[in-house]
Amino acid sequence: MELIKDYDCTINYHPGKANVVADALSRKSSARLAGMWSVYDTLINELRSLEVKLEATSSGTLMAIYDVKPVLADRIREAQQVDPFLVEMKNKIKEGRVKEGKKFEFLLKEDDTLMFGSRICVPNDAECFG
Repeated sequence: MELIKDYDCTINYHPGKANVVADALSRKSSARLAGMWSVYDTLINELRSLEVKLEATSSGTLMAIYDVKPVLADRIREAQQVDPFLVEMKNKIKEGRVKEGKKFEFLLKEDDTLMFGSRICVPNDAECFG
């Protein structure tokens, strides 16, 4: 009331069928509510199966928290452990048998990822990334 008292406006009430829009919005069908609850339960179960953390706030709002982590680099690093050429290159680097002085050279990062210059070495194995 404090907000609208400064405005020149008139509020008119339209009872019953004369106010179809407001009646349609204010009426809640029990069938629709039951359908919403089944969708709600299904959604909650799917979120839980995806390991989404659910929290309810004091106002009744349900918050979904999902941690997304990039896994491609981890999968490449794992695949490098079984690729014969890349395993040999890693061993050469660890033993100090890599030729120096080239513009691009193989190097091993701290997390054991084999690199060629600034590029990550990806094994030629479609099964690892399919």
